[in-house]
Parts: sequence; C-alpha cells; structure tokens
Amino acid sequence: MELSPQAIVAGRYRAEQRLGAGAMGEVWAGTNLVVGVKVAIKRLLPAGTHHHESLARFKREAQLLGRVNSEFVARVVDFVEDPQYGLVLIMELVEGPSLHTLLNQRKFTIEEAIDLGCDILSGLCDLHEAQIVHRDLKPSNIIIEQRSRGRQRARIVDFGMSRIIQNSGDDEEEMTGITRADVALGTLEYMAPEQMLNSRAVTGAADIYAAGVILYRAVAGHHAYRSDSDGGLVRAKLTQDAPPLPSGRNDPTARAFEAIVAKALQRNRQDRYATASDMLRDLEQLRAPSSGVGASHEPSISVEFSRSFPIAEEGTPAGSAVYSPASRLAHHPVTTDFTEESQLMPIPLARPPSRSATPTPPPPDTSRGLGLIFAAVVGGIFIGALAMYASKFLVAPTTPTPSVSSRAP
Repeated sequence: MELSPQAIVAGRYRAEQRLGAGAMGEVWAGTNLVVGVKVAIKRLLPAGTHHHESLARFKREAQLLGRVNSEFVARVVDFVEDPQYGLVLIMELVEGPSLHTLLNQRKFTIEEAIDLGCDILSGLCDLHEAQIVHRDLKPSNIIIEQRSRGRQRARIVDFGMSRIIQNSGDDEEEMTGITRADVALGTLEYMAPEQMLNSRAVTGAADIYAAGVILYRAVAGHHAYRSDSDGGLVRAKLTQDAPPLPSGRNDPTARAFEAIVAKALQRNRQDRYATASDMLRDLEQLRAPSSGVGASHEPSISVEFSRSFPIAEEGTPAGSAVYSPASRLAHHPVTTDFTEESQLMPIPLARPPSRSATPTPPPPDTSRGLGLIFAAVVGGIFIGALAMYASKFLVAPTTPTPSVSSRAP
C-alpha cells in the first residue's frame, strides 16, 4: 500500500511529508504520536521486498544503527513490520540541509573545513569503534543539523552500504556478505582506490579517504581528480597521487590542514591515517588555543568553543544555509589570514618592572621639611609677641619730650 500524508504506521507513527525516494525505498518526516517527537520514517517499497539484496541491506541498516550511540550519527528509534506498509525503519529526524546543498552554494574557509572535519571524524570514530565502515560517505549523506541559538552540527546518515568490519558469526556473515568481491560499491568521486577493486574487503581507511575527499572539495570547490568519464576517474585514482589542495593561503594553519588532507588521500591505505581518531586529533589541534600553528586564531577574550556552524550570515539569500566557523562572536566569522608575524596577542593591563634595570630611588619625603618650616614661623611670631609685651611693662619710664606746635600763638 502506498504511504500518504497523515497515514499511521505501526499504530504510533504519523507520516507527514515525503523527504525523498529511490527505486527501492522512500523517507518521510513524521511524528511519534506517543511521545510527540519528530521522526524519520524510512520505508522499503514493495519492489525492494522482492529484491533479496535490497531487503538484506535494509535489515542490516537497522541492525548496524542499533549498535551506535553518537551525537554525530543519526540514531535508530524502531524497526517494525506494518501489515499495510511493510518494513519500516524509524529514525530520529535530523533537520537541516545536506552538505551537498551547501557545497553547491560556496567554498569553505580553512577554519570552516576544520570544524566540519572534526564533526565528520567524530562520527567515524564512533562508527569504527562499533566495527562499522560506512562505505558511502559523501556530502549527500551528511546532514547539517539545526540546533539551538543558530548553531549547526554535521551528522552522518544513510547506512545502506555499510558493513561490519569484523565478522563474529554466521548471522553477521549473512548480513555483511551480500556484496560480491568483484563489485565496486559506493560513489566513485569519494571511493578509495582499494574500494574500487574490492568493496567487500574495505576497512575504516576507506572512510578516512572519503573524509579527505570531502574536505578537499569543501575548500577547493572541486574534486582532487577531475575526469569526463568514470573510466578516466578510476584510472586516475589507481595510478596518480592526488594533487595538493589549492587553499590559496600560506599561513601555518593552512599548511597544516593541507598536509592532513594530503595524508587522508594517499593511494596506499597504509600511508593514510591509521585510525579516524588520529586524523581527528590533528584537526582538533588546529583549533585548540595552545596548539601552536592554530594558536593565531585564538581570540583575546574568553568565548565558548563548540562544534557549531551558524545557519546563515547577513546578506545570505532567504532559504539558503551556509557554514560559518565555530567559536566566533555574534556569529560573525573572522576571515583574516593570520601569519606568524601577525598574531592576536592580549594586551597586558600592567607592565611589570624589568629585572635588569637600575632601581629608581624613591622621591624625597617633603612632609617633614614642611613641618619644620611651619614650626619656625609659629615660633618666630610667639617670640616677637613676647618681646613687645616685655618692652611695655618691664622697661623703666623716661622723661617725656615736649611737643612742638606748628601754629602761631
């Protein structure tokens, strides 16, 4: 039966808006009527139920997602078989545009790409820890989640191509062995060279390669390998090293970021990062306050750091969303290319005295001299008054002198 708006799935999930569809499945936005939260309803179409490989992949996606609990990976909520609508996978709804949409709008700055890479690698760390390799990591499978206060976070979705790295039993072999060894499974632009030759035997190194391709494209605005045909792209990846990332900058942060991307894009998987956590560590060091090469981007006041991307900057067309680097004041990105010669330095409030300078003698204390002068003045006045008193009463009287009149008698 065809799913339609307001349809109730498994008695508790209401379908509301169709988000996308393919040959074998479709995805709807809906609501959990029991708790009132938004969910994503992923349904296997009737054509898929009759296709053994599609049915196996759909069941495997539910099992794989149930293994992962990550802030950077979409989580499974329920897996049900509805009498009317068939197999349905209920997932948390990650609201926001795909990274593919954002990359078609503009290129990223180095700082924006560093924050994006930290989110992607954090999700890969959680997946690989659960022994899961994604195998189809690309911008359309990364959703930029809208969070509170205008923040965003990149989250990995769509695990239809994923596989378990280590098989531990016959049941898992049934779930992971549906890909033939001679099949190249994935998206060519983001596939590692070894994945083109044998998709069934890939490890987490293939996801690291895909992450490098995404970061290269985010900054350069195009792929490292460009060819007019699929065959030409395959030959280039198998026989040529990836060209250096043209970031357009020469500061320490840019050079370090270019080196990280170059290492992730090595043709030989042994030359790439050994683990996703190793690549994540190098990316995080570029934005850490005391990391050396990335310290030039440290603001001189205290702010809250987070893996967030403001939705849109002033002047962005309505309905579009763009990345801005994390930890920027009032969501205004700092785009200055800092160098070793021009770093933000906090201004000290007081300058401490130099240890080598000769001490300056303290100014003389004049309060004591002023007191002595005041005492001398008062004493002089007192002595003068005493002398006048003595001359009037203690000295003997003398004969008065007759006065002379100027008038005629």
